[in-house]
Amino acid sequence: DFLDSELVVAAESLFKDRADIGFVKVGGYDTASRARFVFTNPELVSLVDASEHAVLLRATASFDKSGNRFGKGGQLIPNLLLGIGVEFGQVGDVRYDEENSAAYIVCEPSIRNTIQRKLPKSLGRAVVEATEPGDQPEGTLVELVVTTSVRVDKK
Repeated sequence: DFLDSELVVAAESLFKDRADIGFVKVGGYDTASRARFVFTNPELVSLVDASEHAVLLRATASFDKSGNRFGKGGQLIPNLLLGIGVEFGQVGDVRYDEENSAAYIVCEPSIRNTIQRKLPKSLGRAVVEATEPGDQPEGTLVELVVTTSVRVDKK
């Protein structure tokens, strides 16, 4: 699973001085705050392929009659992911670029196809594609919390 930023910092400090354990922090891009760790023999660290453990996707959606499908500041992205069966532990950082109406989602490679297939259906007209290795996402970090709305019916 992807760990929250506080746990990432704690794990890095715990394992950094260990000579018997090698690890690679994998977050989908260089400055990711949520990440996974790959533990291995210290001599094999250079052989770890980060793309086997995290994928950075870029989702773009056009506006519809109700406006931006991602919500203000991308706040609806966590709801959209849960709605297609993606759990937060399977997702790293989520960034939203308001200017280009694009969401950047780091995920486990095992759910890449699920997101690419189901998220466009949830968004209407949308495109979800993998970025090139080494690409850096733009925009602001989206907190992974479920947004609820309260509806009051008047009688």
